[in-house]
Amino acid sequence: MTEDLIARINELYKKSKSPAGLTNAEKQEQQRLRRQYVEDFKKNLRGVLNNVDIKEPDGSITHVKDIPKPTKQGIRIDILNKRKNMNVNEHKRLSEIICEKVLEKLDEGDYENVCIYMPIHNEVDVTCLIDRLLEKNINIYCPVIKDNRMDFHLYESMEQLQIGMYGIREPKSEQILDCFDKTAIIMPGAVFTEKLDRIGYGGGYYDRYVDVHSECTTIAVAFSFQIVEEIPTESHDRKPSMLITESNVYS
Repeated sequence: MTEDLIARINELYKKSKSPAGLTNAEKQEQQRLRRQYVEDFKKNLRGVLNNVDIKEPDGSITHVKDIPKPTKQGIRIDILNKRKNMNVNEHKRLSEIICEKVLEKLDEGDYENVCIYMPIHNEVDVTCLIDRLLEKNINIYCPVIKDNRMDFHLYESMEQLQIGMYGIREPKSEQILDCFDKTAIIMPGAVFTEKLDRIGYGGGYYDRYVDVHSECTTIAVAFSFQIVEEIPTESHDRKPSMLITESNVYS
């Protein structure tokens, strides 16, 4: 990172402590520069560590750069175990915070359709969005998986849901979403990075849907502990438009 950018970070920090504070644009700039600073620091540290050798008890030498990186499946299992063991009250509290942040972003986008998922396995509970969205006359859709394909069907009520693939509740309605640019898709995931890389659950349903419907805005939601420094990515992986946790919004 250049000296000019570091100076700008310091300038924004000083202004943030002043009575005037930062504008929304400056807050976004500050967040972006901080992420860039941390990323540059990590790259420099990685370069140093790659030149480190470790002497093992048997006298052999291990080069740090040769130590295998965690696999996608290994990272997924580790984070999902943490999510599985969340305290019930903490899960509810953090889910509500995330939902409030999601609503703020939805209001900014003036969306007509919003797709939400029915949570399982301690995913962020986004069902608290339903009543708020219906009050705004926003159409709600939920995923339905058939023949290895995911579409979004119209949500009518909790009573009109049935158990579908993987034991996930899904709408009985046959009305399928016609996706366009006023549509937002709230998506879950197992693991993320601040750069919006995503590990799902291995089915690739959201990746394939977003690949075809790139006009939709995708908003991933997760708890902060689901964010890691880096994850292995593949050519078919699709990044969300933004990621919202209880503490940050990444875009």
